[in-house]
Amino acid sequence: MDAGTPATFDKADPVLERLVRSNRENVVRSLPVIFQATSDPHVSVRRVAAMALYRITTRPDGQALLSAETATFAALLADTDIPIRRISILAIATLRPNASSPLVPLLKTYLARQDAVSTIGPAVATVLMQAAPNDADSTNAVVHFMRPQDQTSASRGVLLNAIMHVAKSHSREIGKEVAGYADDPDEQTSTLAIETLQSMGKDVVLDNQQSLSRIASDTRRTPNVRAAATKALSAAP
Repeated sequence: MDAGTPATFDKADPVLERLVRSNRENVVRSLPVIFQATSDPHVSVRRVAAMALYRITTRPDGQALLSAETATFAALLADTDIPIRRISILAIATLRPNASSPLVPLLKTYLARQDAVSTIGPAVATVLMQAAPNDADSTNAVVHFMRPQDQTSASRGVLLNAIMHVAKSHSREIGKEVAGYADDPDEQTSTLAIETLQSMGKDVVLDNQQSLSRIASDTRRTPNVRAAATKALSAAP
């Protein structure tokens, strides 16, 4: 049977569920075994270990149990298996780290990876914006992540939706990168970028007024894109 197949998780699921419902003492006793399993050579074992940690993060005492496990999450975020990375960023998000969390530097480091865009970078950027919306270093990490040429319409869409819905992350530095996305040849991405700029507030729209005016008057752009630009400009006279 292939490592990490659904059957593997089906067998492990009852045990994982007990981690959610068990008393704290039992979970604490299980943690050393789980931590050791995160570095097992077999991907199926590492996947179950990552899922076990995620299940623990959903407990009321999950933050107390796992928020300081920086080394464990650092290893999981760098795992060669992308599903393990996905489970791990979900676990970190569930822990709801703030700007002072030791997990935040891991997120900034991940965004600098060469494979960040093609793996879980958009999700990492989302968690980082939620965790440290007013931290200059975190903002810079997100800004630099938004620039690589290997960004796709899909990854840009995830980022734009995150920026639109994480109100406190509406920094003007990020706004400049969003304005760049407004020139994306993909109509959906361009429209979403313009709507995101509008959601970021009057100051951000005014910062990018020249770019929006150019798009609004560009007959080569689709009617939807031009209309979105016109609407954003009218919302910030």
